Amino acid sequence: MRETLHFCVLGGDLRQVRLAELLCEDGHTVALLGFEGLGESAPVPVLRDLEQISDADCLVLPLPVTNRDGGLNTPFGNREIFLESVWPLVRPEQIICAGRVTPALAAEAAEYRLTLHDYYAREELAIANAVPTAEGAIQIAVEELPVTIQDAETLILGFGRIGKLLARRMAALGARVSVTARSCEELAWIEALGYTPVRFKTLSGVLDRYQLLFNTVPARVLSGEELCKLQQGAVCIDLASAPGGAGQFFGTFFALRRHRVEASGREEKDQMEQYPMTIHFQQDGPTLEELLQTLRRGQTEERSCPGGRDCT
Repeated sequence: MRETLHFCVLGGDLRQVRLAELLCEDGHTVALLGFEGLGESAPVPVLRDLEQISDADCLVLPLPVTNRDGGLNTPFGNREIFLESVWPLVRPEQIICAGRVTPALAAEAAEYRLTLHDYYAREELAIANAVPTAEGAIQIAVEELPVTIQDAETLILGFGRIGKLLARRMAALGARVSVTARSCEELAWIEALGYTPVRFKTLSGVLDRYQLLFNTVPARVLSGEELCKLQQGAVCIDLASAPGGAGQFFGTFFALRRHRVEASGREEKDQMEQYPMTIHFQQDGPTLEELLQTLRRGQTEERSCPGGRDCT
């Protein structure tokens, strides 16, 4: 007979709500915490007292675990919960599952003799999670592009999980798909699958042909000046995980141009209006004010793009 466990799902979005339903269907006892906003639609009981997490056999933390303010990622909650108030309530023998565990987060938990099991480290989950990301990105592109996806010149930066799914779906919709990669193996696969391979070192010279750009690389690979070379009205969608792409890629570009408007007056404003561009940030990226503060401090990041043998 299978053992019945008591699960507490602490924070998260609709993915965690669905997990709670599945666990309940398997016969386990499940409760949510940090989901007050669901109201009567919650599929399982919603706890109010944080101390009740001590009663669970397994504690499930969200993906990602924290928001940009350092608090627990609780979009359906009505209060801010910080991990400093969570760890003392957790028993070392409890199983703690979390998504996208950083070394700093693991070290913080270890101070309380707690071990975090990163469920996002499982490749099958990461691939499955990339599917709605790719589909959501295409939805944004359809809504924002002034033209059809059919024949739209599209550039995808990176050929990882999301890049592969995006390229296939965009090509199926009739887009003219180009994909960047650094390793010779990835560039060969890009060409073999019928897309146009683009080396990073040649990217600056061909940017003016693209109407749609997706970034999946969690690093700054283009400067703001290079992004200005995109076609007028181009749509840029950043899908890279924080703290990489959203802050260092499109975010830096957007903040840079806004900063120039504030500092230089009408001349730079005219220049910015000459290159209208729609830019979408991933939810867990930094705010514009944070980006401006970084810019004013003069911080820069080196270009980098993880991959296999460099073929740029």
